Amino acid sequence: MKKIIFIANVDCGEGMSGGSQIYFELMKRFGNSFQLYFFGSLGTINRLKQENIKNVTYIQTDDHDDPDLHSIGGAFIHSTRRLIKGMQSIYNNSKIIVDADFIYSVSDFLPDVIPALFAKWKNPKIKWISAFYFFAPKPWQKHNPYATSLMRRAMGICYWFIQSFVYLVIKNYANLVVSCNELDNKVFIRDGFSERKIIAIYGGVDLNIINAVPVPKKILYDAVFMARFHPQKGPIVAVKAWKELIKTFPKARLAMIGNGSEEKEIAVYIKKNGLSNNIRLFGFIDGIKKYKILKSSRIFIHSATYETGGMAVAEGMACGLPVVAFAQEGFKYCYPQGLLGVLPIGDYHKLAWAIRELLVDDKKYAILKKEALELVTREWDWDKRASFILEKMNEI
Repeated sequence: MKKIIFIANVDCGEGMSGGSQIYFELMKRFGNSFQLYFFGSLGTINRLKQENIKNVTYIQTDDHDDPDLHSIGGAFIHSTRRLIKGMQSIYNNSKIIVDADFIYSVSDFLPDVIPALFAKWKNPKIKWISAFYFFAPKPWQKHNPYATSLMRRAMGICYWFIQSFVYLVIKNYANLVVSCNELDNKVFIRDGFSERKIIAIYGGVDLNIINAVPVPKKILYDAVFMARFHPQKGPIVAVKAWKELIKTFPKARLAMIGNGSEEKEIAVYIKKNGLSNNIRLFGFIDGIKKYKILKSSRIFIHSATYETGGMAVAEGMACGLPVVAFAQEGFKYCYPQGLLGVLPIGDYHKLAWAIRELLVDDKKYAILKKEALELVTREWDWDKRASFILEKMNEI
């Protein structure tokens, strides 16, 4: 049985980003074909153990799972710690590294990329698969989600600068890059990376679990937002759009699923603006409880202001929800149907108008709902995604 190592030193086991969900789902399926070794923090290991993954050995790289990632100093300390711990783990487990066939770095952050590169140096025969899901916004770029404050702008500049270095490392040494959008693929190919060595998988949905959750007898929410509470995902934009919407529909209710750096800011805004009866914050939830809320809603809102994919959208579609989202360029590849696009990006007035349109236009609502279900059934099943990646791995 071939061996594959997953490097996930940055992940803390809190919440669930799209990148985290991708490697969780891949591990669940790869356990049938590989001997798995997972290098990661205690919190993430505890989360993975709940998934009952086959043929996996866990190597704990850090037991410190309370990082302060909302400041430059906190992010630097966390990343430096995880990088050092990750390198130590690779060094202390040389036998695993030498015997492995593949190594999968689950993000483009330094604590995942550099240990994977070190492992490839120790075992030149190992095939390095690197996730690269998101090009950091350029500091001068329009709709930069880090431009909301001086501190966030500084963090955005640091992120972009470090990723520029990481990009060169991955481009020159990875055997296969897994992206989530054709737009990112084009950047790699433009810069000389082989088209055969990069694939876009977008993510996926577990249709078996979703279809097992019954449709509720009553719709509780007019819409649902589900994403990290991060400036990039636009949670405050969704809240402001809802504030506009209730001028026309005063009893309209929005469910918000997620956690992150903007949680407190969102909660304060809701209370200050008297929106507590119209917006309910659930925090991070997963599994059946999450799908029950999605199926209890009419519309899925994706108010991200800087995005190339957005896997949560597919989960909403799989629950039968048409999507209202800003018309990101990458969506024409991953969500060509089932989605009502809004321009200009970031305009919460236009977002509110599009939501209102779907709430009153039953015909358009029914068309988008049907398109959404057709798309995820045809293209977004996790078993199909995992099989596709396995095929590409066997080709490198």
